Formats: sequence, structure tokens, C-alpha cells
Amino acid sequence: MPPEAVDGKAVVVVDTLRATTTMAAMLANQAEAVLPIADLREARRLKAELGDVLLAGERSNRPPPDFDGGNSPLEYPGERVAGRRIILTTTNGTHAIERCRLSRALSAGALVNAAAVARWLGTVGRDAVIVLAGQEGELALEDWLAGGAIVERAQGFRRSDAAEAARLAYCARRDDLLAALRDCEHGHQLWQQGMQADLVFASREDSLNIVPVRSSEPGGDETPGRNRGQDREAWFRRA
Repeated sequence: MPPEAVDGKAVVVVDTLRATTTMAAMLANQAEAVLPIADLREARRLKAELGDVLLAGERSNRPPPDFDGGNSPLEYPGERVAGRRIILTTTNGTHAIERCRLSRALSAGALVNAAAVARWLGTVGRDAVIVLAGQEGELALEDWLAGGAIVERAQGFRRSDAAEAARLAYCARRDDLLAALRDCEHGHQLWQQGMQADLVFASREDSLNIVPVRSSEPGGDETPGRNRGQDREAWFRRA
């Protein structure tokens, strides 16, 4: 989706395996803020510049060398992240978030916080878009299901055909979401790589009453000469 497609809209980015699930877990465990960064070198640069931040994320599902942790929601308990700022860079989710930089309001959604995100949508007006991060440019079924879970809970919106299709897909699989995630291409890959606990965590819908939300309206990270790491507008905090 080109950036102009979300210009002026309220947007939820969904990457349920695993970036937006991990962001929700970090903030639920009292992290101060999370900064999603698409580019690996930029993430490392900001880590070196800011100093007292955690550098988290993955490439090919594993944390890159010199990172403080990966992209698992289980790696960031309260005793590790409470009061800390975290830079997060991933293969798909953080790229999708950056593509939505022109949105009026921007949040991160997943199965784990679907109900909380639906309530947040009720506070930001009726012109809203759910953006599915997907997997390297292709549709990811797990994001389709998570998006459908949010649509199912959101009230007062006129649904597009795509939103209704996602809702119907979610309703068809909601009785065993762990099996649904395991059946997805990316979920199967994570399962085979020994990350079963991440899928279990990600499948627990409405387990977190938290919405990661960009701190304010867009503009800060687009302003020449501004330090993105220092700019409050680039960070996601608890709504």
C-alpha cells in the first residue's frame, strides 16, 4: 500500500507473527516506548546514538548479531523492559508501519489485542484502514485472521468487502486459532524452527488490554534535520 493511500486516515497495522504482537507485549510489560524502524543499518545507528535503549528484532526469524533480543513477545518480561525504550526492526511489520507514516493516527494490532484495538478505533473517527503487513510482499493468512478479529469487534463502521471477507475467515477459524496460525506458511516455519511458544502466545486473542499507538500526528520523522530517535512523534506508547 503506497503511503498516500492512508493519508489522513486512522490506521491499524497488523503483523501478528510477530512484530505487532511483540510491540503489544513490550508495552503491556511497561516498556516506556517502542520505535519501529524498517532499515537494519538505521536501527543500529540509532542504538549507537541513543545509547540507553534496547535493540530488538529479526531477519529470517532470528535476531541479528549484536542485538539485545529477537522478535519474540516472550523475550521482554517486565523485569527486562519496564521503563525502557526499545528500537524494533523486523522483516515485514516495521516496514508496513513506516509505509503508513502519513496516517492521521497509527496503531499496532494483533490477535492478542484485537478487542482493545477495536475500542481504540471507536475513538478516532469513522475513516479507518487495517493494513496487513503480510510476508515479503505476499498475503499472510495470520494477518488476514487477526484483521478479521478486529473487524468482528469494531462497531459502527461500514465494512469493505475485504474487511468482511477477513471477518468471515476469522469466524471460521476462531475456535482453534493456534491450529490456524500453525497452518499458515509463516506459522509453520516458526513452528519448525522451535518457536512454538511464540505461536501459542500470539494465538491468545484479547489477552492484552493494550494498544501501541504512535505518540502524535505524523510529521516529526519527515522533518529535515530532526533526529528520529529523539522525536516523540516516531515512538509508539500505550494508548
